[in-house]
Amino acid sequence: MAKKALSTGKPTFTQDEIQTIGRAANDVWREIGFDILDSVANADTPPGHRRKEIRGTTIQRAHVLELVIDADRLREKLEGRLYRRKDLADRFYNLPSYQAKLRLLKPFFHFDRYGM
Repeated sequence: MAKKALSTGKPTFTQDEIQTIGRAANDVWREIGFDILDSVANADTPPGHRRKEIRGTTIQRAHVLELVIDADRLREKLEGRLYRRKDLADRFYNLPSYQAKLRLLKPFFHFDRYGM
């Protein structure tokens, strides 16, 4: 039996494709998360001063999602050696709105805030 496709506007994705996009999005966050949290924790640290620990620093899920989508990070991950899914990246980035992208990714980011 064929797997049912799920539509988030245009285009349509299968459940397997949605899972692949979600895994890739989480991979992106794991790659950039520490640097993002470090930047947030030390945003007001003057140059030459001791950097703060990031323990206790958090950001909202909405910001995590924006960072994952931003600057084609997710596209690079989907097109890269691990996934090799340029077709999927193209279809994701051609969704009709930013909100459609968020609706697709939000179930893969379960927490309201992310941090260390």
